[in-house]
Amino acid sequence: MPTSSISHRLLLSLCLGLLAACPGGEEVPDAGPEEIVTVHGRPGEQPLEVPDSVPLDQLCAYLSESLCDFIARCDPTAPFLRVESCRADENIGTARCLGEIQYPIEKRVAAGSVRYRGDRVTACLRALDLEQCLGANDLPACDPVQFTEGLQPRSSCCFDTSECSDGVCRDRGGGGTDRGRCGASLSIGASPCFSNPDCEEGSTCVRGTCVAQSSEGQDCGPFKADCQPGLHCAGESGSEQCQAPASRGARCGYDNTEFPPCERSLACRPVDGRNFGICGDYLQEGENCDEGTIACSPGLRCTSPRGGGRYACTYMSFGGAGDPCENGTGTTRCDSRTWCETERGSTDGICAAFPGVGEPCDGLRDCRNGWCRPASCADPGGLCRLGGAGTCESYLAIETPCVDSRQCGPIMGGKICKTPAEGGGKTCAVEQAVQVCE
Repeated sequence: MPTSSISHRLLLSLCLGLLAACPGGEEVPDAGPEEIVTVHGRPGEQPLEVPDSVPLDQLCAYLSESLCDFIARCDPTAPFLRVESCRADENIGTARCLGEIQYPIEKRVAAGSVRYRGDRVTACLRALDLEQCLGANDLPACDPVQFTEGLQPRSSCCFDTSECSDGVCRDRGGGGTDRGRCGASLSIGASPCFSNPDCEEGSTCVRGTCVAQSSEGQDCGPFKADCQPGLHCAGESGSEQCQAPASRGARCGYDNTEFPPCERSLACRPVDGRNFGICGDYLQEGENCDEGTIACSPGLRCTSPRGGGRYACTYMSFGGAGDPCENGTGTTRCDSRTWCETERGSTDGICAAFPGVGEPCDGLRDCRNGWCRPASCADPGGLCRLGGAGTCESYLAIETPCVDSRQCGPIMGGKICKTPAEGGGKTCAVEQAVQVCE
């Protein structure tokens, strides 16, 4: 099951202000699309709702919520037993998503090199099905490149393939620059290539030449071709080969070991004192397990339900707003859009919703997908005291006037309120430069 790999891959503002007239921007009604769809969920649990087309300024709010819901409920290898800790994790939560997915798309939408597709984001959220427990890495619909359509024609400047309307972004890295040109993929044997995306499907870039991906039994070690889909590079260091997933009773590995992972329906069950496991059945609900085991069936967690007792594979239920919940080691928990609100001295409570855009906020609890604009701030670009009660509003767009970084995006998200290099008043700006073709 994916954990850190989710955050690595995935782990996007409605064109407001300057971006309102962005070329190539997807038109979305101010109040959000009327059609609402429910995504993932399990029998007896309230599924999350998403708009039929996720607005660009809320892409990461929705995506990180669904990923954290999936990880906490489905992934037995995840370090998070609770949604709350996942939401706060900078590698999986909203902050990393903003810097790696949403803000680059915002900049490229503004530059006119891509068109945002909010309906495809919704397709990804639908695909994160808690019934099947399929993670983002198993779902082509959740590849961020699917969230946009490229508008750059052949021979035009590009910095990645998402900007190309046809073909791939080739020759990136040549001449000491990341700038490339949109063109056809290189065939097997062609050169020079600078990265894997330069080559046609089924091949990879090795020492400047496109070569076919290796089949089962072929070498895949350093400077060798990648394995074909479905195969894994495993074996002793220096002599790795492409191998099929391990079957029942066979030795298995976890990450980058000499043994491949198990077939999807099997668990790699640890062997005491060894650096490998043996493929076998997943543990079922109520069976004893060691803390941190990866052998519980997907959807179950290895935990001590009442704290201090034996560890067993346990089913956790996740409620929505108004549902009962328990803090501490309880098994009744809240989904990623709510928190467990309890009275002082009690561990029992009720799931309370984070306020959304347009809803009242107290200035203390985070808004679900925006910032809390105090009632005293009539002008969002004017000086006022932040942190007071008011209304949740969408974060301010890039190059929009601001007075505080909390107006621009979540802390650690990478968009701050600062004075432009050319001078003038403060505006929201992305700290890490996103390269766009001028």
